[in-house]
Amino acid sequence: MLWKLRFACLLIVLPMISQAQSDNLVKNGSFEEDFAYWNLAGDLQGAHTGTADDVPPFDGASYAFFNSLSPVYMSQIVDTHSCPAAAPASLISTSCKLEWAGLWHDVRPTMPSTFTVIVRWNGVVVEKEHLGQIPDVWNYSEIDNLHGNVDGFAELLFEFAGFSNGMFYASDDISVEPVPEPGTLVLMGTGLLGVLRVLQRRNTLG
Repeated sequence: MLWKLRFACLLIVLPMISQAQSDNLVKNGSFEEDFAYWNLAGDLQGAHTGTADDVPPFDGASYAFFNSLSPVYMSQIVDTHSCPAAAPASLISTSCKLEWAGLWHDVRPTMPSTFTVIVRWNGVVVEKEHLGQIPDVWNYSEIDNLHGNVDGFAELLFEFAGFSNGMFYASDDISVEPVPEPGTLVLMGTGLLGVLRVLQRRNTLG
């Protein structure tokens, strides 16, 4: 009897955890469909998709790259019902994890550049990058513990600001994924273990 209960608990918990770890809430994060699902504003002449200067994509066959003289804004409204602002009364509460790959490509390194990449989540700056990383190398960034608004949505915004002057910044493989919070997993595991122990004790006494 007990092995059946243990197996049933695993069948309930494992799909919930695996689903929370595998769903990308960002649409077209690898820019295989041009800028579909993304909202653009500012100096749109500096926003492109595809490839340039023989720089290979991080993922797929395309990426977005920016080389503007004035700011460009790229945003998307993300459905964050799976990582809400206030966790519902459920076994598992989740936060969101933002990840993306970025690359600096400077074709004229001797020329001055003030290009800056600012990443905002619901208007709050979560990352700010300046030209200075190793050129032509994809760097993977990760921001944890993000939550949506009370309405179940959040705005993810990339701002490409400053004077590029012959270089560009490429962005690829943007994702936002719900992740179970460790505390809730511990509580859930402790609770299930307690139930199994009670049942085991009753089975022994019986």
